[in-house]
Amino acid sequence: MPLRDLYYVSDIYSRDCSNEDLYSSKMIKIKTPRFVVFYNGRDIQEECFEYKLSDMFENHDEEPSLELKVKVYNIKDFLMRNREAVMHTSLYEYDEEKHIKNEKKISYEDGVCDGVDQEKRDAIEKLASHFVSQDSELSLEEARKKAMTILG
Repeated sequence: MPLRDLYYVSDIYSRDCSNEDLYSSKMIKIKTPRFVVFYNGRDIQEECFEYKLSDMFENHDEEPSLELKVKVYNIKDFLMRNREAVMHTSLYEYDEEKHIKNEKKISYEDGVCDGVDQEKRDAIEKLASHFVSQDSELSLEEARKKAMTILG
């Protein structure tokens, strides 16, 4: 698990700092990582424990040059004791990501629909889809803006 997290955080830092000069004498500030896992598997585990990347090293070092700690909380007992309440709550859980995505879509559609015929809207969507397929880093909203700029 710590090795997977190392890959994950490395990808994030690479993306977040892609426009930075890594060889500059100026320190680049990065987000502080926190690695947390909520365990609810079948194996018997302690209530709270920690995985360390250094435990995976072939040679033990008292002060490893690189360390990554993953805090694991065993929530299985809690879920079992409170099963009915957890199930009831999860049915109504607010999905912020979905809500924001829907709001952006509605706003976009409202903006595009104002004075734009269906043929032009279809052309914008087709061109935006093409841009996204060519550049996985580009969001659909950014692609739509780019398409609207090109198509006028």
